[in-house]
Amino acid sequence: MKRKWFLILITGLILVAAGCSGQETETPEAVEPDAEPMEEPIVELAPIVHPEPEAAPEPAAVVEPATRIEVAATKEGITRVGDAKCKVCHKIQHASWLTGSHAALDPVLDCESCHGPGSEYKKMSIMKNRELAIAAGLVFPEAGFCTASCHADDWNDGMLVESHERKPAA
Repeated sequence: MKRKWFLILITGLILVAAGCSGQETETPEAVEPDAEPMEEPIVELAPIVHPEPEAAPEPAAVVEPATRIEVAATKEGITRVGDAKCKVCHKIQHASWLTGSHAALDPVLDCESCHGPGSEYKKMSIMKNRELAIAAGLVFPEAGFCTASCHADDWNDGMLVESHERKPAA
């Protein structure tokens, strides 16, 4: 007899745990089959209005070049050699210039745009001697060149140094 009650109790617990009580429950539809289903109230929501994004501040005036910008040649007859020639010796400067805004301009503002045509100062023997390089046409641009060409309103004195990386001082 104890075993029978024990089995009934265990079976009841299992049914309860499984969500079945053994009794059928009536759903509202089963109780009133002819009743109309309840309508859910219609709630009108106000339209979501997203604020206009704030306009980005206008960048300082930088003139987009329509023609090539370059320092004036300091000697007659010197010609451009192209930044590929400069890259041979000036890898650090060239790599950083490529990632900057000057390389992205059209026409590009390259090495010789700022430092003058390199046909006469490109040789290592000349470049190793600052005075010889300057005499051969090498230019070290000054702020006046940059502000007259493009950076009239946004100039700061660090821009010449930031134009490209340089080799660490030895």
